[in-house]
Amino acid sequence: MSRTWTELRNTDGPKGLRRSPRNLCAPLIALALVSTAAEMAAAAPDRERLLAWVAEGRCGAALPDLRSASLGADLELWWARALCENAEGNPGAALEAVRTASALGLGSPELALQEGIAQFQLGDLLAAEGALAVAAEGDASPAERLLYQGLVALGLRRPEEATHAFDAARQLDPIHVEPVASFYAGRARAEMGQEAEARVALERVQREWPGSSWAEQAGRTLEALDAEQPGPWLVLELGGEYDDNAVLRGAGVRLPEEIQGQQDTRFSWRAQTGANLWNSGPWALGGMLDISGQIHDDLSEFDNTEPLLTLWLDRSLGVDTLARFELTTSYAWVDGDPFRSANAAAFTLHHAWSERSATSLRVGMHRDDYRFSDDDVPDGPGRPGAACLDPNDIVCSPRGIDESRARNRDGQGSWIGALHEFQLGAGVDAWGGYRFHRYSARGQEYTFDSHGWEIGMRVALPARFDLEASGRYALRHYRHPSTFPEPDALIAGLQYGLSSSDHRERMLQTRLVLGRALGRRLRIEARWLHERVRSNVSVFDYRRDQFGGFVILALGSVEGGAS
Repeated sequence: MSRTWTELRNTDGPKGLRRSPRNLCAPLIALALVSTAAEMAAAAPDRERLLAWVAEGRCGAALPDLRSASLGADLELWWARALCENAEGNPGAALEAVRTASALGLGSPELALQEGIAQFQLGDLLAAEGALAVAAEGDASPAERLLYQGLVALGLRRPEEATHAFDAARQLDPIHVEPVASFYAGRARAEMGQEAEARVALERVQREWPGSSWAEQAGRTLEALDAEQPGPWLVLELGGEYDDNAVLRGAGVRLPEEIQGQQDTRFSWRAQTGANLWNSGPWALGGMLDISGQIHDDLSEFDNTEPLLTLWLDRSLGVDTLARFELTTSYAWVDGDPFRSANAAAFTLHHAWSERSATSLRVGMHRDDYRFSDDDVPDGPGRPGAACLDPNDIVCSPRGIDESRARNRDGQGSWIGALHEFQLGAGVDAWGGYRFHRYSARGQEYTFDSHGWEIGMRVALPARFDLEASGRYALRHYRHPSTFPEPDALIAGLQYGLSSSDHRERMLQTRLVLGRALGRRLRIEARWLHERVRSNVSVFDYRRDQFGGFVILALGSVEGGAS
C-alpha cells in the first residue's frame, strides 16, 4: 500500500537541498488533489476503481493498471497516471504521459500542473515555470501550484517572488503545504537578508512539527544563520620559527658589524578578536583587532609588534552576491622604535556561482608612512673610482644624488585583483588569482608597478590532517635605476658607480602548511615558507626559508570576518 500524504510529509525531508529544492517533490505530490479526483470518478467500474485509489493516495496500487490499460482519450485517466508517476518519483514517465495526452488533443490546468511538477523534478525550471503558469490560468489546485511556483522561483534566484508564493500557499491550505511552505519561506527570506523574518518561519517549523526531518533541517538552517552573523571571536596563535635569512641579506652584501648574523630563531605570536557590530536587513557592520609580533633569540634589533584595526560594511546584493567596503589602519614597531604606519581602503565584490565555485573582485588603495629615513651618502668627485673629496669618507656616491630623499619610502599605492575559488571534490579545494599593484613613493627608489599571480590547493588527509600548498609569483618593475651600488663596486675611499638600468625584480614564494584539528577549537600546524627574489640590484636579491610550528586556539565564531 502506498504511503499516505501525512506519512510522506513526516518522513521525507530535504536532504541535500542547499541550493535547489527539487528533491522535495516526491513527497509533496502525494497531496494528489483528493477532492478533485473524487469528483472526476465516472460510472465505469475499472475507471471508478482507479480514480478512487488515486483519490485515496494509493498510487502504488493504481499505477500498474494505469500503465498497462489503454487509456484512450480519457483526460482524467491520463491526469491520474501523470499524478501517480510524479507521486512515485518517476517525473520522466509523468512527463511522457502528459505529452501523450497532449498529442491526443487533451489538456487541462490539472494536467499542466503535473507537467510543471515533472519538469521541476527533472531540473528544467524554465519549462516548469511555463507549465505552472498555464495551470494558474485554470486555478488548478491553487495551494499546491503556489507551493511549486515558490520552489521554482527560489531555484531561479528570485527569493522575493518565492516568499509571496509560499505565504499565499500557506494561507490557502496550511494542512497540506506545511511545514514545507514555512521551511522554504524561511530559506528565501534568509537569502534576502531578512534574518528576523526567516527565524520566525524556521522556528515555526521546529515548534509545530517537532521530531520531523523538516524540524531538523530548520535547526541546521538556523545554525547556518548564526554562523553567518557571528558574535565576538578570539583567535590566539603561538609558535616558534627558524629563519635562515632574518635580515633579508642580499647577494654579496656584507652585514654590519653590529649584526651577529643572518640566521635566527624566534617566538611568534598573534591575537585576533572581532565581532559583527550591527545588522539591518542586507546590511552588516563589523570590526576586528589583530595584533602580531616576533621576539628573536639573538637578533633582538628585529623584534617587532604590529596592531591592525579593521572596520567593514557588508551589503547583500542578492542570493549569492556580497559587497564589502573596509577600512584598515596599522602601526608597527621594530626594536621598540616606530617603524611604519599604514592606512588602507578596499572594496570587494564576492559572488558564489554555486556551492563549489566563487569569485572575488577586489580594488583598493593604501598610504604608507615610514618612521625612519636613510642617511645621505657624501658626494664624490663625479667619476667612479676616483678618490672621495673628503679623505675621512668611507665611500662616496655619484654627484647630485641625495640618498635620503631618493630612498624615501613614504607614498601611496593602489591595486586591483581577482581570486577564484573552487572545489574539486574528495576534500580538495583550489584557488587562483591575479593582482596588479602600483606604488608611488616620494623617493625614486621605491616607485614600482607589479603583476602578481597566485595558485593554491588544500587537501583533506586521513586522521583529521590537512595539507595546504600555495605559490605566488610576481614581476615588479621599478620606474628608475637603483641608488644602491653593487657590493663589489664598494672600495674604501673611492666613489662607486651605479647602474643605468631600471630596477627589476622577480619574486617566487611557496608555502606548505600541514595541520591537524584537535577538537573544535584547537589546531596545530607545521609551516614552511620559501622566498626567492631575483633582482638586478644585489641588495634586493635574496633567498629565504622559514620553518615553524604553531598552536592555534579559536574561541567563538570567526566566519564573516575581515577579508
